[in-house]
Amino acid sequence: MAFPNFFLIGPPKTATTSLFQYLGQHPDIFLSPVKEPGYFLVKDGEYPEVLRPDLYACDSLGVYQDLFSGAESSKAVGEASTLYFYSQRAARNLYTDIPTARLITVLRNPVDRAFSEFLMWKQAGRMQDRTFEEVLDVDLLQPWKGNSLPPVRAFVQRGKYFQYLNMYLELFPRAQLKVLFFEDLKVDPQAVVAEIFDFLEISPINVDTSLALNRSGIPRSGWLSRLLLKPNWLKDMVRQAVPRPMRRQIRIAAKKRLLAKPELSHEARHRMITALREDIHALERLTGRDLSGWLSV
Repeated sequence: MAFPNFFLIGPPKTATTSLFQYLGQHPDIFLSPVKEPGYFLVKDGEYPEVLRPDLYACDSLGVYQDLFSGAESSKAVGEASTLYFYSQRAARNLYTDIPTARLITVLRNPVDRAFSEFLMWKQAGRMQDRTFEEVLDVDLLQPWKGNSLPPVRAFVQRGKYFQYLNMYLELFPRAQLKVLFFEDLKVDPQAVVAEIFDFLEISPINVDTSLALNRSGIPRSGWLSRLLLKPNWLKDMVRQAVPRPMRRQIRIAAKKRLLAKPELSHEARHRMITALREDIHALERLTGRDLSGWLSV
């Protein structure tokens, strides 16, 4: 039975859904048919407080292994669970079970990442009566502390990338961790994907990077957004009649047309940068990357 040998560990809202689709085009890569199985978060049925068991049903080894049925002949076998990035439990479970695993993370300007995640939850119907600035006020007054998985509202804590990378590097050798940047993926996705192929020691190929998946934003029209973006009988009919690749293109086009992308206020950006400045500088030293752009308002 095959078992994963590489993991796309997140964090959320860093184009992992797009990257998952790109990597899946390589004939030597087998990816879990389910993105976000989250097994190493909830292994043995132990659920962190911020996770709902119905969202992460892959809590047994047998169910998890079934995801990789047929992967025996693949050189690179992987899965993507974006909350692994923040989870000390996931890091320990991964190291205990697969100490030779190769880990891939994509880092995005932490302020932009937080705002994008906020918009995603707005789109999903949560935080409807709150602005980003209001949530940030609470986060700065009552900062998240502890080693458990930080909740969605912990914008600042979720932006402390160095802290979480260091958590993994206390277990895994640096050579087994590939750190990529969202900005590079936007400018030249083909080059970033080629870096990953090299990291996984598989032959390079060109992949279709034309689709940007999993957009976030505020719905322009409430009733039309509910019709196209929420479960309903019309979508069930389309699902039965339209092939999956075409459905994906329709969904992407609908989101692009229906979702407005508001601007984050300069004040909120400045407050988050101030809170994250020390971690960003530490990340620069770890990666050798100039991140001065992340510190600009």
